[in-house]
Amino acid sequence: MYEIYKNGKKYVSKNSNYIHFNEFLIIFEDVFKIKRLDLILLKYYNNYLYIHPKKEIIKDFFCKLKRVISGEPVQYITGHWKFYNINIQVGPGVFIPRDDTEILVRTCIKYLNNNSEIIDLCAGSGTIGLSLKKYFGFNFFVELVESYKPAFNFLLKNISQNFGDYNKKIKATNQNIFKLHKKTQNLKFDAIISNPPYIPSSELKFLSYQVKQEPKNALNGGVNGLYFYENITKKWRSKLKLGGFMAFEVGINQSELVANIMRKLNFNNIIIKKDINNIERVVLGFKNVEI
Repeated sequence: MYEIYKNGKKYVSKNSNYIHFNEFLIIFEDVFKIKRLDLILLKYYNNYLYIHPKKEIIKDFFCKLKRVISGEPVQYITGHWKFYNINIQVGPGVFIPRDDTEILVRTCIKYLNNNSEIIDLCAGSGTIGLSLKKYFGFNFFVELVESYKPAFNFLLKNISQNFGDYNKKIKATNQNIFKLHKKTQNLKFDAIISNPPYIPSSELKFLSYQVKQEPKNALNGGVNGLYFYENITKKWRSKLKLGGFMAFEVGINQSELVANIMRKLNFNNIIIKKDINNIERVVLGFKNVEI
């Protein structure tokens, strides 16, 4: 097994100048079902701990390394990704969950409870809404809205995988969020949460090859990157209960711009949270007055 590990590292270093060692480890762990801490023991306890894998598995390992070297996102290759408290299925056609988004989840948890009712707009694979549902439990209601059909199919898979038959009070909606808001006149939510597309259209061409593999409609935030923030805030504000909040993930240097959009529509007590890289990543504001 240790020889496979060494040969895999050599194969990657010989054929790629940009692949991160972490991506190599992810593929190795996923194919051979070895925990990262156990990798330290490979060199010294190889024969004792591990049975030599079948040729088919070794072939699969090097095929997946070849896909990583070609620029395919490692998450698409493994087909799944750990996010906060759930395991998410991902693949071509759906936005890949990032660790930064966990800051949005952790921030929202502080202002919700077991009986809250929320809606997750531009839900993608369901990372935000399903993580909150998992955290708060049975009486917590979440509606997840995703317009892009391939992404919506992953959303349905993730509901089934993480909740099975115990998926009460989870609603998945395949609809354009700006058409749907007109159909929800009688609904009021405790929170409206979104990680929308926020990359300015002019910057899409400068993204890495790997990021460009993700669906463009999950990245393109319009001319200035603020299209979804402006329209979600304006069109969905009336769907919030008095005292409820709206919360967004935002891109670099967008926090004050988004906060100002919310202030103009009488959101107050604005909260801005930084991610692990000290980037202002979350903007949250409360609806304390009706307009």
